Amino acid sequence: MVLIIILKMILIHQKNKLLQTIFAILLLIFLVPSKTYGDIGPKPYIIIELDGLENQVYYITLLSKSDSSGPNSVSDEEIPREYFAYDIPYYKIAWQSFREYKDDDNFYFIEYFDNHNEENEFVWNYMPPNEFKILLYFPETDKFAVSDIYERYAFKSYFKAKVEDLNTRSNKDTLNITVEKNYRYILEILFFIVRVIFTVSIEISIALLFGLRKKNILLFIGATNIITQIILNILLSLANYYSGILAFIFLYIFIEFLIFIIEAIIFSIYFHRLNKRNSDQKISKYIATIYSLTANATSFIFGIIISFILEML
Repeated sequence: MVLIIILKMILIHQKNKLLQTIFAILLLIFLVPSKTYGDIGPKPYIIIELDGLENQVYYITLLSKSDSSGPNSVSDEEIPREYFAYDIPYYKIAWQSFREYKDDDNFYFIEYFDNHNEENEFVWNYMPPNEFKILLYFPETDKFAVSDIYERYAFKSYFKAKVEDLNTRSNKDTLNITVEKNYRYILEILFFIVRVIFTVSIEISIALLFGLRKKNILLFIGATNIITQIILNILLSLANYYSGILAFIFLYIFIEFLIFIIEAIIFSIYFHRLNKRNSDQKISKYIATIYSLTANATSFIFGIIISFILEML
């Protein structure tokens, strides 16, 4: 609704006919009703890196504060038949052991678990519990290890877990797990810098293709793009952190469109002033709009591509 109001205001007050045409088309697009679905796109997930368990046989789950989360819930049914087909040692034993585990804080086993792997990483990638404990079971020694209570803190919540007293001759049936948040902040900062540099470079290159080669023009375009791209990428980073890649894309489309409008107006004003100062070389009044549209569309496409590449790293 806010976007539609902005479009209408610009449509009324904008004298540039090309901009008026573009805004009119976009206004029609946003006015067309569309269906929305409540369960589309990726869901929050939890990634746990397990430290010091390289040579251990173990099974891992998250105990939930509530008795269900997404498709997983507490059940009294027998182990599903498909699990018998898994040629994995101790699988049925682990399942039964998790079911029989009695938690001091009344957290629940909601029927989802996994075994050890080469990466020593556990991923609950579809609607994990918001408040949880990490529970490990070691079938060779018939021991458990349990953590304190933790909560998801981001769309992708990274944790690093280590079992205490694992390699000592402890007689305890239940060992303790120390856990720390392990989000990739340094990597995300590098992604942020890469996106800003990459998109600003693209928009400067497109300016050169448009024949905008004077130093003062390039400096103005560069400064404007640095400001808009820093704001854009801060908002995108926050969207990705809290809501994931789908929110990232939707916000990217929305903000990139607003940046196109803002830059088209700013460049129109700037080029108009340059034309008044310099009678020898005139910059067409349409150049600002066409350049802004081309530059932002190109940087958006490449930005989406580079974001998906960085997302997979």
